[in-house]
Amino acid sequence: MEKLGIFMRVYNAKPYLEQCISSVLSQSFSDFDFYIVDNGCTDGSGEMLDRYAIEDKRIKLTRYDRNNPDTMPFYCLIQEKDHPYIAVLDSDDWWEPDYLARLLTFMQENDLDISMTGTINYYESVNGSRINRKLERPVIMTQKQYAERYPIYWGFSSTYWGNIMKAEIYKKINIGEACGKVPGYGQDTGLMLHYLEHCSRIGIDNSALYHYRIRESSVSYHYTPLRFDANVGYTACIRSFLEKNNALDGEKRAWLRRVHIAAVSATAEALGQSGLPLLDMLREYGRIASHPMTIDALESRSQESTRWRSQIGEFLISNLNGKDADSFHLVKQIVNAMAPKCTAAITQELLPLFFKESNLLDMVLRDCRDELAKSLLDFVAENKYTKLYDLGTALSGLAGDGSPLAEIHDVGFMRKYQDIYWEIWIGHLEKALDMMTGLLLEKKVKNKQEIFLQLYLSVSALQNEAPAFIFGKLRLAELYLRQDCRKECQAVVDELTEMGLDSEELSELRQTLEEKS
Repeated sequence: MEKLGIFMRVYNAKPYLEQCISSVLSQSFSDFDFYIVDNGCTDGSGEMLDRYAIEDKRIKLTRYDRNNPDTMPFYCLIQEKDHPYIAVLDSDDWWEPDYLARLLTFMQENDLDISMTGTINYYESVNGSRINRKLERPVIMTQKQYAERYPIYWGFSSTYWGNIMKAEIYKKINIGEACGKVPGYGQDTGLMLHYLEHCSRIGIDNSALYHYRIRESSVSYHYTPLRFDANVGYTACIRSFLEKNNALDGEKRAWLRRVHIAAVSATAEALGQSGLPLLDMLREYGRIASHPMTIDALESRSQESTRWRSQIGEFLISNLNGKDADSFHLVKQIVNAMAPKCTAAITQELLPLFFKESNLLDMVLRDCRDELAKSLLDFVAENKYTKLYDLGTALSGLAGDGSPLAEIHDVGFMRKYQDIYWEIWIGHLEKALDMMTGLLLEKKVKNKQEIFLQLYLSVSALQNEAPAFIFGKLRLAELYLRQDCRKECQAVVDELTEMGLDSEELSELRQTLEEKS
């Protein structure tokens, strides 16, 4: 075996350094240089590093006067050193004693360009561990095979720790380009994909030798303004890697959507705990929701997208009353992106109802237009909320411009003819037309007659039912005549005449109009 370079960056990790560094120095394979960057520590970590460096000459210490959140200099440092193999770890994690020996042996015996191991998650809050990823048997693949199976194995290469790499391949990476594609948080994940693009043989051992500490103070669980941009950049890097290997099929596109939404959900969770002012959080939620990648991902229903929609709903209900004009504008932006079919129902006047009846907001965010309409129509039937909120306008907006219901705003009509209204809503126009014709023939339309007849005409026109259309026009003319709306009646009579209708009813209407003039 040949000498290896180990690299670690430290910033204020004093409680974890002893366990981390000891796990490296006590490795069964000991021929390495351990490069540690003190990234401007202020908690006493620097003094600990000094002592370790004095005690073990394998430690090569670099110190920055102040913290630099940019990881690019660290990645460049790795490229500058001359070692055949590279290993990286985070300063709050640790290795099993045979981590280096096993991965190096696996790499050299199988002529690998990267040798990966599984991970054991340590949950600091409960002081317990669980294996996060581990294979039953070792797997060796070409780059193309790895790309084809990427959704299965991607977790092993989603970070730059948990593996051993070849320095000659790492030096081929354009660090600036790789970091530029994934800004801020998550650059290591993009960096690994750039590394894999240069690999011919990729191996994953059937071991779990890396202990990954999960703690609430970790940067992985905090919100930063670039976090969502990093999510987008990382997903784009995965897509590029798959495309270069001709492996981006429909199944992986669907998987990528789930990956993006899962990352969005984690970002939203961090955002909700960020302590930012409400309007700033809403702007960020809106930016995330309206991003083309998010909109595309939401088109496919999945557990991840359901969770994201629920998060948004819980946040809005917990933080808003819907009355503030600025917040309404931002809420509307979110709904426009997430629920294009339901967004017409969201008005500033009606928004408080959606917070009062949280199941309605859930329907909106799931973009369940029919379900939402049915619930609002049930409120109308029960005469619930109709004096407080304009449910008629909400329903007409939901119906959309192409629907014969778009012009119906009258909740009294909706209540009286609920069954007919719903049949039209769900597209059963023929059935609705039969129901309406029956009521007209039996002279049972006593209220809201003009609205009823106008709707009847719209439905009969959509169904290309000329006899029904003419029948409806004659009933409308008669109604206008009874109401002494002679001008409107004359317009209907003229229209029927232009259509070529020659009937006794039309003649009687024409004669009555002449007598009244």
